[in-house]
Amino acid sequence: MLSRDVRGATMSSCSVRLCILRAVLLAFVAVSTCSGSNHTLYFLSILPYPDPEPSLNPSIADGPDLFPAVQLAVDHVNNRSDVLRDYHIELIETDGGCDISSKALISLASQLFHSDKQIAGIIGPSCSESAEAVGAMSRRSEIALLSFHQGSSSLLTNRTAYPYSIGMADSPFDEVRAYIDLMKVLGWTRVAAVYNIEMLVDYTLFQHFEQETKAARIEIAFSEIASETFIPHRELKESYARVIVAFVRAELAAKLLCVAYHNNLIYPTYQWILSNGYESGSVSFYYEPEDREYKCTAEEMRDAGDSEVSVVLELPSAPINTDIVSGMSIETITEAYYQRWELYNNSTDLPHTYFAFLAYDSVWAMALALNGSLETLQEKNMSLNNYTYGQSNATEVILEHLYQLEFHGVSGLISFNEQTGFTRRQLQYHSFNPLVDNSFEAVTIKVVIGLAVVVILVIVVTSVLVAFVHILNTVYENYKSIKASSSRLNHFAYVGCYCVLFAMLVYTIVEAFSTSPLATTVLCNFIPWLTSIGFSLVFGTVIVKTWRLYRIFLSSTKHKRRVRMMNKDSFLAVFVVALVVVDVLLCTVWSAVDPLQYRNETNINTDKAIEEVTEMCSSDWFTVWLGLLAAYKIALLLFAVFLSFVTRKIRRKEFKTANITLLVYLLFLVTGLGIPVYFILWYLGVNVNISYTILCVVVTTLVYLCWGLLFLPPVLPLLKEKLVKKKPQGHHQDQYAPRTNTTLTS
Repeated sequence: MLSRDVRGATMSSCSVRLCILRAVLLAFVAVSTCSGSNHTLYFLSILPYPDPEPSLNPSIADGPDLFPAVQLAVDHVNNRSDVLRDYHIELIETDGGCDISSKALISLASQLFHSDKQIAGIIGPSCSESAEAVGAMSRRSEIALLSFHQGSSSLLTNRTAYPYSIGMADSPFDEVRAYIDLMKVLGWTRVAAVYNIEMLVDYTLFQHFEQETKAARIEIAFSEIASETFIPHRELKESYARVIVAFVRAELAAKLLCVAYHNNLIYPTYQWILSNGYESGSVSFYYEPEDREYKCTAEEMRDAGDSEVSVVLELPSAPINTDIVSGMSIETITEAYYQRWELYNNSTDLPHTYFAFLAYDSVWAMALALNGSLETLQEKNMSLNNYTYGQSNATEVILEHLYQLEFHGVSGLISFNEQTGFTRRQLQYHSFNPLVDNSFEAVTIKVVIGLAVVVILVIVVTSVLVAFVHILNTVYENYKSIKASSSRLNHFAYVGCYCVLFAMLVYTIVEAFSTSPLATTVLCNFIPWLTSIGFSLVFGTVIVKTWRLYRIFLSSTKHKRRVRMMNKDSFLAVFVVALVVVDVLLCTVWSAVDPLQYRNETNINTDKAIEEVTEMCSSDWFTVWLGLLAAYKIALLLFAVFLSFVTRKIRRKEFKTANITLLVYLLFLVTGLGIPVYFILWYLGVNVNISYTILCVVVTTLVYLCWGLLFLPPVLPLLKEKLVKKKPQGHHQDQYAPRTNTTLTS
């Protein structure tokens, strides 16, 4: 067994009696060896050690922590009379580094080709890159290899390429499967991932994670490389995935959490899964503020650490007060390890023990497998005494007994999975907080019922007022002031107001009370028809009235016959009907080619962790169709403004254009400001109640403007006459006839 030789310093000071006793003991050992009762088996330990040149230090250099544990296990095996009774294990210590170009490969080749000591088993390497190189060489030389670093290369799970490489830690692929199992249990169906390509195992794990999530129908919404100089925090937030899996080393994981804290990507809105089995919160200990672009205090890092959930595949624990395979308690072995470590490293600092205990158990696993194979090898006329490289039969016997092992080690209950080549483990996860539900809470955005009821009441009251005046306009159509206002043309405006109010009622039902998608889809298609036709009827009436005045008083008077034709309401009604026909054509094509559908539009609010679902009427080319109708209405509105402007100076007593001019200006102002504001708020996703209220105010204002400036003025004299109970203007039909000079009115 390899150990530090301190005997030379004490030999000179020993007494003669002690020297004689030691000589007798050495002679006894020599006789025993010559008689063939004790044979030497060589274990090769390949561990990474710090380089004297700091810039050349490997990423992992835990050899000084691991070798004392390996050495202690060899001593304990040698002290057991029932394990490899006729054999003595000697340990060969080598520096394996931690890289793919591999000191480990050089160390193994040196022992294989330049040493007369036959290696019975390899303990280590303790990092992924070295494990791959040594694993390939162990296949050629057919030597069993036990690697024990967590994160051993996923390539070692390929039993064809690496048949003699066994992992004491958990399989990287099993770690990924554990992630998937946890996601299935918690219902996580949408995740994001970041990974580092500088470490081969991290990138390999991510690739396997992609394959497993696809098979499990779990969506990876976003994946990107993360490094010391780039953290894709903005893209992570825009992916709307609340669960983020990070395949990175501890130092980079610490930076990830610091950046996450500054960008509100932490618990309870987000959950981070960190690979490599870090216990929750422990990553924050790797944070180095002076090396970071983002500064985090210790308290901030603790808060960020609350977002961690570490998925770990742990070895089953041994029962309390149970002696392990060496026949000693875990406390006794731990104390002995610390003593060895202090002597070996000349330090009193406490080392990390998890991987050290895996190394300890690796020696016992190799020794027990060799011990179990003695009888089987003897039956095949082979033995460990004449074990040479290239004896695949002997190595396969050793591995067969290795897969049959089950014993309580310091690190837990040790057994091996022949399919993966790694130890069997149990899924555990560590988290300071309950795990989040990765789906955003769906919140349906609808118009408040109370607001909708108020709007319906306003629509009803407005409709009653319009209908009241409309009835008076119809019943007393020959009353002087009513007839002078072109009462028959006013019917178009009345119907237009009814259409607009009914469209508002339908829109309210859709926004506040809709339950059936089919029925709501039908209602959706009524809205553009009613709104467009109603707008054309109202503005068409105003336009033809103003246009008639323009033609009579401001256009050329050469064609008096044509002017007289324009006096007739029936002739002007044709223009209004023509405007409506254009609306009917546009709406018909829209409904036939791209009908409106009742759809849900989602907006993720990452800060509140909610998914806002807005139910709305929409179609594939909704913006195009809406733009065509809007352009048509804007043209009508501008033409009405033009006619009102050029007829503003008509001041004849029988032709008062002040009301209709004011009406056009106000309609232009209300629609020109209100409608764009509504669509801007709708596009920006502002609270639906705000945009809905603005639309209701615009619609009711338009109707009340028509009511107050177009419908009510002709009826006021009649109402005044009825209210003061005066005698009507006449008892015969001819008394209601207008005077001759008022036959051409607006």
